[in-house]
Amino acid sequence: MRKNIYGLLLLSLIMVLGSCYGDKGNYDYEDVNEITVDLGGTKYTYVVGNVARLEPTLTFATQEIAESELEYNWTLNGEFISDKRVLEFTVEKIASQVECQLRVTNPKTGLTYIGRTAMDFTQKYNLYGWLVLSKDEQASYLNFMTAAGTDSQIYEEHLKVYQEQNRETLPKETLGLLEHFRSGGSSSNPSSVWIVNPKADKCVDLEGAAFTKDLVLPDAFLEPSFTNNLKVKQIAELKWLTVVVDQDGKAYTRKKLSEKAFHTGKFLSTPLTFENKRGKSRIDF
Repeated sequence: MRKNIYGLLLLSLIMVLGSCYGDKGNYDYEDVNEITVDLGGTKYTYVVGNVARLEPTLTFATQEIAESELEYNWTLNGEFISDKRVLEFTVEKIASQVECQLRVTNPKTGLTYIGRTAMDFTQKYNLYGWLVLSKDEQASYLNFMTAAGTDSQIYEEHLKVYQEQNRETLPKETLGLLEHFRSGGSSSNPSSVWIVNPKADKCVDLEGAAFTKDLVLPDAFLEPSFTNNLKVKQIAELKWLTVVVDQDGKAYTRKKLSEKAFHTGKFLSTPLTFENKRGKSRIDF
């Protein structure tokens, strides 16, 4: 009987204490105004020497926040570059697959939102297109035709690119062009272009993304002075061999030391020959 009395008293005490307790917690929740950071395309390409500009699109979950109330942090491959909303900078060197990241922070909540994209920094003429050699009575001209934007039916003309890039005239005696490649070529340095001229010192190899001089033919010979009287007819590029053919049909060769570089090894000053039962014979083209 006494146990029952104690039990009733304990139950009454719990009920009294429960009725005296008030929940003072603040449960007035608000939706988080999340920010989506959109940097547009998956990759952008900019030309060395030009100004790169990228403006993000910010989307707010509940209500728009003024630009001045947010903090911005732009990085390229992890290195800080700007704290402005719109990114602008001058491209200084060639690079590929550069990670561009924008961190947008709301100081009131301490939350940070991130947008990412990739960038390639390339030479002016590192584009898909066609090279056209033209000439008049004064000179020859190297012209480059590229697709305009994403429309492959509309083309843009880049005229006299050799003169523009090298600050000199392309001789009117120029015979032709030869684009050649190397194993493992990168997107920033995809090819080279030989300008073929009867005069060896006017035969130049151009860097394919900028059309600037990379090599003059005499510098590729063991004896550069040998080319003083060399009259060039054609140049051919093979995987391991470069061949220069003169006006008499004699061929001079350079064995490449590496298939992954454009200019390794030197040309010999003796014509290419082969040996048969009658002895050595010169190969004429």
